Amino acid sequence: QRPSPKGARRRTAARTGPHRAHVEQQREIKAAFDAFDVEAAGRVDYEDVVASVQALGLPMRKAEVRAAMRERGADPDGPGGLDFVAFASLVEAAYAARDPMDAILESFQLFDREGNARICLADLRSAARELPVGAEVKDDELRMMLECFDRDGDGEVDEADFLHMMALTSLQ
Repeated sequence: QRPSPKGARRRTAARTGPHRAHVEQQREIKAAFDAFDVEAAGRVDYEDVVASVQALGLPMRKAEVRAAMRERGADPDGPGGLDFVAFASLVEAAYAARDPMDAILESFQLFDREGNARICLADLRSAARELPVGAEVKDDELRMMLECFDRDGDGEVDEADFLHMMALTSLQ
């Protein structure tokens, strides 16, 4: 058996994060399509696409949705709408056009349960309780996370700390 080149493990691990995010994004897109394809016809119309895009939190105006549907061969005012492939293409383009800073700050807000622009130990505990069974995180591990990313030593992670952490880990 040939030894693996140096750094191969690191490259594989680095691909896991973005790959997982892509898989989760695909699941979200499929769930949104299925939720608005109430007749199970395999198609969603203009109103459904607008509602889906809004439900996914994507900043897309109605005129942009109309144009994107036309680009994918669908008449927003006519019958038919988009099939899943065209819908997924439209939503993926909307995700790609989203400002990365907005996405990072949305992630921050998922942890900032109290909305005070700070992530404290209680916020991390709350987030940790939502992890799947078997993925328990102990308080000392949560404290260590705070210590690692709390640059000003106040025991909490603010938006600046969070942005710095995201830049360091290349999760933007």
